[in-house]
Amino acid sequence: MRKLLLSALTGAFFFLSSAAAGDPQIIEAQFAKNHIGQHRVVCGSVTEVRQKEYGTFIQLGGSYVEDRHGRNILKPDFTAVIWQQDMAMVEINPIAGITSDMEYCFSGEIQAYRHPAIYRYYGLTPQVTLRTADQWFLRTTNTGT
Repeated sequence: MRKLLLSALTGAFFFLSSAAAGDPQIIEAQFAKNHIGQHRVVCGSVTEVRQKEYGTFIQLGGSYVEDRHGRNILKPDFTAVIWQQDMAMVEINPIAGITSDMEYCFSGEIQAYRHPAIYRYYGLTPQVTLRTADQWFLRTTNTGT
């Protein structure tokens, strides 16, 4: 019992020490909406990647919803944004190599985006803008095989 208590206290000390040192907390994509304005590491499975001439949008989680015109569009739990001018610094190719046994994690201050087609009905979408390569990493999930 004493060892268990000591172990719990030691774990709590290290957790509080890392939080005090400014290490961002890791959260899953569906909880990003609860951390707007905070610096966090957000992880989840990639649902969709959209590349436009001005940037790339990596969507994590979410579900398809109907917009005001009756079209089904993705309402992601979280979006990582890479503007075209930052693509070389971020060093990521979001289209190549995305598989179901991999999860992306993105770090930065979570901002709220008002998507014009769905905001009125479904609220804000949390997002992080990536500017450097140290703002993302792949997390492998254990599938048991």
